[in-house]
Amino acid sequence: MSETRDEVSVRIDNILLALPSSRCKPSIFRVNDDIRHTNGKLYDPKVISIGPFHHGKDHLRDMEQHKFRYLKLLLKRRNESSVDKYVMAMRSLEGKARKCYAGPVEFSPDDFVQMLLLDGCFIIELIRKYGIDELRESDDIVFQYEQVLSQLRHDLMLVENQVPFFVVDQLFNMTRTGNPDDHILFLIQLFIGLSVSDETESIFRNIMAYEHFFIDNQSKHVTDYAFFLHCLINSSKDVEVLRRHGILTNLLGDDEMVYHMFNR
Repeated sequence: MSETRDEVSVRIDNILLALPSSRCKPSIFRVNDDIRHTNGKLYDPKVISIGPFHHGKDHLRDMEQHKFRYLKLLLKRRNESSVDKYVMAMRSLEGKARKCYAGPVEFSPDDFVQMLLLDGCFIIELIRKYGIDELRESDDIVFQYEQVLSQLRHDLMLVENQVPFFVVDQLFNMTRTGNPDDHILFLIQLFIGLSVSDETESIFRNIMAYEHFFIDNQSKHVTDYAFFLHCLINSSKDVEVLRRHGILTNLLGDDEMVYHMFNR
């Protein structure tokens, strides 16, 4: 008869197992308290959790059903009745994906694989539906209301709210439609252009926070760009000039608000 292990030992062993190897360089981080101190809400998702860090939060639960709906519609479009091959693909990537996260990810293997599949499929289906109108359902709230799509854009840019790109790329390649417009580069079109809205500061600060984690000599392009705008915009009149020349679109409706955004 086998000896029952101490629960504390089991818990610690599981945490140690989940820790990435020191040789692996993570690419998905939690924002540290020093950065969050300015305005922590800028780094938190509003409608959807992607990845493990915000998974299960009450205010994000509604969109979990939408993830299952997108997966079901994907299978239906492909005349498939099972997710078996996609689950196996995600299992093969589980270890590699875990190492992308800084710090332990306290998900069981099954829960982690399910999260990768649901979150990855939601992202690729959102990309497709954004680029190919005929793939959208008439009752899809994402495309019925611009505010929902805007909030999703915001949430998908958050530094803590990510799955590794190779997961998305794998699922995208496994589910290609044959349509020449079906390309993962539609992801870029979701975010293209400098339109200043309620979400802009959050997006800038999240990308800057991501760049902050890399202490080597890599260029910090967005941080440099934000500093350039800070130097360029010294008053609301500067914002008006940028608008007039088509360099900036002000969706806030108030040039003074844009000035203050880049001069906090």
